[in-house]
Amino acid sequence: MSKESGRLLVWGNNNVGQLGQGHTDDVNEPTVLVARRRRILSCDGSAQFTILVATEPESEDEDD
Repeated sequence: MSKESGRLLVWGNNNVGQLGQGHTDDVNEPTVLVARRRRILSCDGSAQFTILVATEPESEDEDD
C-alpha cells in the first residue's frame, strides 16, 4: 500500500479472483485495486493470504 497516494497495488496469481479485480486472470504487473465506496485503512499479507481493513461502504450519493 502506498502511504503517499493511499493506493493499494495488487499482482500475482488470481485463479480464484483473490486479487479482487473482478476477474480470474493472473496479473503480471502491479495494478491499482479499486475499492469503490470504501477507503482502505490497512493491509497485510504473505504468500498464502492478504487481509484488508476498510471502511464501511459510503453512500452511493457520494463520488467514487
